Amino acid sequence: MKKILRSVLVIALVLLTLLFAVSCQKTKLPDKQTLDNVFKVESFPLPEGMQYIQSFEKTADGYLIYGSYRDEETGMYSEKFVRLDEGFNKSSDYFSVDLELDENSWMGQLVLLDDSTYYTTIGSYYYDEATGYGESKDYLVHLDRDYNILKQVLTTELMKSEISDYVYINQMTALPGAKLAFICDNSVCVIDNDMNVIFKKSVEELEASYISSLLALDDELVVFYSDSSYTQMAVKLNPETGAVSEPYDFSKYSYGGQYYPGSGEYDVYYIDDKGIGGYSFETGEGELVLDYMNSDLMNFYPNTFMALDDGSFMCTAYDNTLDDSKVMIMHLSPVPADQIKPKYILTLGTLYMDYNIQKQVYAFNRTNDEYRIVLKDYSADIVYSEDSEYTYEDAIAKLNGDIAAGDIPDLLICTSEIPFDSYSSKGMFADLYEYIDADASLDRSMFEANVLSAYEKDGKLYRFSPQFTIQGFVAKDDVIGEYAENWNTESFLKLANSLPKGSTMFLDITRSRFMNIIMSAMYDEFIDIDTNKCYFNDGTFEKLLEYAKTLSETSIYDNIDYGNVDDNFWQDLENSYKEGRAVLAENYLSTFNEIRNVMSYTFGTSDLTLLGYPTKSGNPVIIDNSASVAMSAKSKLKDGAWAFISSLFAPEYQENLDWCFPVRTDSLIKLMEKQVAEDEKRKEEYENNENEDIILDGGFIGMAKPVVDSVGGFGYREYYLDKEIANEVLEYIRTADMLTRHDSEIEKIVNEEAGRFFEGQCTSAEAANAIQSRAAIYVSENN
Repeated sequence: MKKILRSVLVIALVLLTLLFAVSCQKTKLPDKQTLDNVFKVESFPLPEGMQYIQSFEKTADGYLIYGSYRDEETGMYSEKFVRLDEGFNKSSDYFSVDLELDENSWMGQLVLLDDSTYYTTIGSYYYDEATGYGESKDYLVHLDRDYNILKQVLTTELMKSEISDYVYINQMTALPGAKLAFICDNSVCVIDNDMNVIFKKSVEELEASYISSLLALDDELVVFYSDSSYTQMAVKLNPETGAVSEPYDFSKYSYGGQYYPGSGEYDVYYIDDKGIGGYSFETGEGELVLDYMNSDLMNFYPNTFMALDDGSFMCTAYDNTLDDSKVMIMHLSPVPADQIKPKYILTLGTLYMDYNIQKQVYAFNRTNDEYRIVLKDYSADIVYSEDSEYTYEDAIAKLNGDIAAGDIPDLLICTSEIPFDSYSSKGMFADLYEYIDADASLDRSMFEANVLSAYEKDGKLYRFSPQFTIQGFVAKDDVIGEYAENWNTESFLKLANSLPKGSTMFLDITRSRFMNIIMSAMYDEFIDIDTNKCYFNDGTFEKLLEYAKTLSETSIYDNIDYGNVDDNFWQDLENSYKEGRAVLAENYLSTFNEIRNVMSYTFGTSDLTLLGYPTKSGNPVIIDNSASVAMSAKSKLKDGAWAFISSLFAPEYQENLDWCFPVRTDSLIKLMEKQVAEDEKRKEEYENNENEDIILDGGFIGMAKPVVDSVGGFGYREYYLDKEIANEVLEYIRTADMLTRHDSEIEKIVNEEAGRFFEGQCTSAEAANAIQSRAAIYVSENN
């Protein structure tokens, strides 16, 4: 008996050990990692008064910068130079170059030659008010090291242009031997230090459609251009003979089109959407040198850039890490691998990154000590050219393929192209309600209930957006009248049929645009994903098809004879809704005060009814705006993934959103109160204005009578946002009960079969039945 008991205990211990091992295996975290291509970013403020840097040059003891300077006492702007030491502190007073510039002249790019002289350009504009005669001129100016003029020449005389009587230089670069190369007159031109033209290569000779930029590479000139298929290419050009090399394909390195002299193993540095890359002509390949995301460098678009000998970079650019983003001098230096702190790596899959969420990703990476997010951007390999082998449709297919295979990033930014409901029903994503309920800082009641409900599926929350925008229609009270009480397809069509001659429902919604609206905003009316049933043949869609056929196939702007427009045409067009010739306008709301534009510019009245779409509920819809976030059910880093998702619902994020409503109720109310207060202040400023032409008339702020302003526009009366109007908007957005949807295959089916009806090949009922049949098969097979 003891032996048997001992054997049972041994077996039990073995099983427990195995179970523990399996349990540990399931919960074992991946190893922490260090990232590549990490640079340290140091920002320095521009010298006081300097607004914009146009030229940034390295000197023996520091830097020389040139740009736009604002005098605090006079408020006047001018071009100034200033010297900085190695620590970017001012080491000289501001000084100007006396180029005999008048008030209508300006200095352009400044280029330092190897003999320590400079080239610059001067643009000028002369206008005689008495005669109305105007003339533009552009000069190329050669300066000595003390900025005295050695020689200047009118650019048209230098180029001897046969194309235009006015040409200008838009980019210059220095070449060995005090030569200068520049782009002008649709050509690349090289001159010697006496301003003699050595040669000129036109776009036709380069077999280019557009010359974009150039730079010097040792004793060669590199010219970047777009070919006939708009693919970014480059050639090396001999500055003595004009001989041109075979072209190099730069299509993979063309995003942004910014190229700079290389250093070390790289001939060229290029700026793209991922970072700073280095390209070698010997290998014909480029590679990432500085990764924006790994270096916490967001939306980097430098206006000056240079590579230093130690592998670091100097530039001037907007520093988006600051609360008040502004142009800064930035030093970017590589971080040694042993100084990079290892962290758990969360992958974030995306086809498109919302700007607000992008900011939060960078903020999360800068502040979280345990986790770091890296992007898995499925659209990153898209090359925007006519013969691209990888398109946006391919990116969508790749993302859908990965999800279907279970290869899901830890976090996913969802877009309307993803059949998300189908995937979530298969258990591929975590229920965020479980995490909200377990988070002491959050509660479901904190969020706008209708938005929460719109993202729910079977009582679970597999994805959720921290922000939202609303889409619907708007019309005048006296036009919409009784139709607004039960706004649906029937009342929409009754309103359309009741309009007097000369009036139309929409000012400019084409047939295809209307069908896109219907399929996006009313998708759930015709397709029930939960039951895999379609309802295209219940009569409603058939009636909408018949209405769509009455709409124009082209926009009114496509049919305007712009060279022969009546004097009152544009004003009449602008007044279409005000005067009742058009009655129903699309209404997009992402902030409370946007309604001002609808009242002021579109309808000219506050007596408006905010409508939804002609659905069964008649409510507006929530735009599925590529901001909803999901978490993979298979992620091994769910705590880290939730740390990021929950940061999107924190007040710090919710109260600093751009052009969208926050989903937290308290943040939404704060936004409303803030925008009402801003407009109340604006109203007070008008009330204290002694200008008799400014009036306050009810909700109006504006001009007492229509006037023509300096650019030919007409004066208007502008509304301000008061509490009553703001509350109407709040009630309206809280009625939105569905998400917009986008399904390219359903849209293809609808467009094909509806097209047959529009062309008279079948009846509306036959088209609706054909759509029903094809859509039902597709939905059943894919859901």
